[in-house]
Amino acid sequence: MRLTRGLPGVDPARIALWGSSSSGGHVLRLASEDRRTRAVVLQVPEFGKGSRSTREELRAEKQQEHIPLGMLLGAAVRLVAAAVRDELRGRRGLPPHCIPVFALPGDLGAVIGPDSDRHLAQAVETGPTWRNEFAPRLFFHPPVYRPGTAERVQAPLLVCVAEQDTETDPRRAAEIARAAPRGELLTYPVGHFEIYADPVQSRVLEDQTRFLPRHLRPGTEPTGGG
Repeated sequence: MRLTRGLPGVDPARIALWGSSSSGGHVLRLASEDRRTRAVVLQVPEFGKGSRSTREELRAEKQQEHIPLGMLLGAAVRLVAAAVRDELRGRRGLPPHCIPVFALPGDLGAVIGPDSDRHLAQAVETGPTWRNEFAPRLFFHPPVYRPGTAERVQAPLLVCVAEQDTETDPRRAAEIARAAPRGELLTYPVGHFEIYADPVQSRVLEDQTRFLPRHLRPGTEPTGGG
């Protein structure tokens, strides 16, 4: 935040934070610590894989994507085994043991579903240098949401939730929006990755671009410092 406020052409009193998916929890924590933040937008945010959120995501995948529970549990076991292997390699100073981000049911990956090929194609189209791999040790070092964080966010907060999300917990995101003193909640009847593609993406961006100018224009400065 200090670096951003020191950039040429940036008004240090009019900084907003925006985070999507895994960066959502990180942005929320930053906003709770910096009272000078003018506005915050969280999009399909992830707040850590507690037992409740993991259970909810497995339930949603079983119901909405029609993946058998046994296959989901088997994939989870294989994912943990890959993460252990990668963590041990990291501690020995060896290169990461990478696995796919997107995978079809029955294969090993972080995001498993019948639409994985479509999500992968979209990722490659929007980022030609993007590779379908990551180091699974990430699962041993996830973002952790600490209770009371949302309540400390003094800036206006917009949380955009995908109602059919199976990658993050939409109910937890909605609770956090309601817990924030100036929180707003918008929901969309789609899954996690539909947020990143039209026609839903255009609607979400329109909602966010209405929210941000409302709170970034002069005369809407928050009270307090930080």
